[in-house]
Amino acid sequence: MAEQATTLSESVFNELRQDILDCVFKPGDKLLMSNLKERYEGGTSPIREALCKLTATGYVVSEPQRGFTVAPVSVEDLNDMYQTRIKIDTMTLGLAIEAGDEHWEAEILSAFHCMRRQAPSFSDNAKEDVATWHKRKMHFYTALMSACPLKNLLCVQRLLLDRSERYRYLCFYSSADSQSFKDAIDSIERIVDVTIGRKKDEAMRLLGEHIEHAVTIMTSKLSASQ
Repeated sequence: MAEQATTLSESVFNELRQDILDCVFKPGDKLLMSNLKERYEGGTSPIREALCKLTATGYVVSEPQRGFTVAPVSVEDLNDMYQTRIKIDTMTLGLAIEAGDEHWEAEILSAFHCMRRQAPSFSDNAKEDVATWHKRKMHFYTALMSACPLKNLLCVQRLLLDRSERYRYLCFYSSADSQSFKDAIDSIERIVDVTIGRKKDEAMRLLGEHIEHAVTIMTSKLSASQ
């Protein structure tokens, strides 16, 4: 029974998280238990457990006497989160380059190849294409950082990557075009080349610039929408 409850909780967590990313539930929306039970066909316990997990990851806010709401978004939070990511991600990559072996290099190249092959075609299945590409990009980032020997640093890096996903969905994946994805892939390919070449300082610089460029675009789009 405990295993079944965990499975239900994980299912609700994944579905609700994706609904927040897709703006089925928008920033600031109240998450009523009655609505969630009907939508996800679950009981109070697995839904509450999923909400607590989403609160821990920054997707949901819990307030006394008010229940759960979708966490708000703002330009200030976006910049704070991504400036932190630049520092954490570049440090993690630098340590990974120092510690990584040929198996790590192979994982990076394989993950990048899969991501590039899945570049969205913007056909009738554009939403599915973007979702698949995004999953492969997340897999690439996991591979890129995986050789970092500091496991707690890796945990922080992955938490920030997960939290920042909301802004990527809001500002990129709902309105991106094929050129945006091509530019992103070209930028990532340069990072891959210098990483495999063990050019640590250049790899860290290019990664920071790649993230900074995304922040500039997202700030402009988010400011225009508020």
